[in-house]
Amino acid sequence: MKAIILAAGFSRRMKAQKLLLPFGGRTALGAVVYNVLDAGFDEVVLVTSTETSGRCCVRDARLREALNTAPERGQSSSLALGLSETGEGDFCVTLADLPLVTAEEYARYRDLFLVRGERFTAMAPRRGGRFGHPSFFAPVWRERLAGATGDKGGRDVLGRYREEILLVAGEDSFFADMDTPEQYGQIMNKRV
Repeated sequence: MKAIILAAGFSRRMKAQKLLLPFGGRTALGAVVYNVLDAGFDEVVLVTSTETSGRCCVRDARLREALNTAPERGQSSSLALGLSETGEGDFCVTLADLPLVTAEEYARYRDLFLVRGERFTAMAPRRGGRFGHPSFFAPVWRERLAGATGDKGGRDVLGRYREEILLVAGEDSFFADMDTPEQYGQIMNKRV
């Protein structure tokens, strides 16, 4: 299975590039990339911006970087680029501001997706009306998600095919993104 890591956001609420903030001896971006690779994905596409390009400091033959030259078009532009850079087959989409998601959690949920019932073509964590990450998809979702627009990424698309999605509660880490200095402080406290 392939994985797409979206890492081209502007970090406006953080007032600094959040993905380059320290996290466990690495940057937050480096922690996410290491965890996704350690989970055993066959191929990982890291979608970056000019701020994050070349900054993950991870060397692995399975990792490729794709530069989003127009991140102002929103998260959906990064998603479309990531989809175009991965080949056929099932895939995972995750965000680079979720450094608490462990390699074991990625692997456990990937394996859960691989044994899902036939009627499900996707699996996504959802709590309190909010989708989290990582999310997992069968190939039929490539075209669907490639058509997403704006900064909501694929959320609107997921809503249109809800009956095909296996919704899971997921782990707390799937919803612990770091958009503000306060959230970053909370994440750093949980890391211990």
